[in-house]
Amino acid sequence: MNSVLITGTSKGLGYELLKVFLEKGWNAFALARNTKSFSELTEKFPERCIPIECDITDDNCGNIITQTIYENGASLDLLINNAGNAEKCFGLENVNPSDLETHFKVHVSGTFRVIKSALSFLKQSDSPLIVNISSRKGSIQKIIAGEYRILIPYQVAKCAQNMLTACLNQELKETNIKVFAVHPGNLKTDVAPPDADTEPEEAALNMYNWIRSADKLPTDKFYDIMNSKNLEW
Repeated sequence: MNSVLITGTSKGLGYELLKVFLEKGWNAFALARNTKSFSELTEKFPERCIPIECDITDDNCGNIITQTIYENGASLDLLINNAGNAEKCFGLENVNPSDLETHFKVHVSGTFRVIKSALSFLKQSDSPLIVNISSRKGSIQKIIAGEYRILIPYQVAKCAQNMLTACLNQELKETNIKVFAVHPGNLKTDVAPPDADTEPEEAALNMYNWIRSADKLPTDKFYDIMNSKNLEW
């Protein structure tokens, strides 16, 4: 049976991804700072929904992840780094250095922390995948073109996460682990952009279907899976 670790499962896309993978028969490690928000899924799938309650910005989170996976089969085929934050700090005068640090801790060092914790388990899979949920707003070319309103902390953090994805692909070339940067669509969430047009549950199902054939795709692309196209890095 396939197994997946999903971060940020308390709401939005993460919650919908957790629901889809459980309904499709996967074992799912569900990471969130508050696991009570998906307790109904834990109760419905008691053998296959394994909550991991921790904060990915905390160094101890790595130990919790490793121990939980080890105690529940020591198997992992897929890691989806979905946890994120997007505080609306518009305008340079409204941005503090701490805002950049806060976003970086989640999208970059937090993502890196989870990957390091899961790596030894992924290496045991026949076709392991890491999917980093990025954003179109992490595209340098799109920002240069003036396509988006500037949101410095979030955009800088997502751009850095994309670089992390590229670096990991080079580092892991000698293994069979593939690492992808994926834009899931313009989601209707509590921090939705004005042009949001996709419900999280629709994006989650679409992502599940995309992941099922992702092992055949190249990793040097920045995928916009809702629109079936590639974004500029």
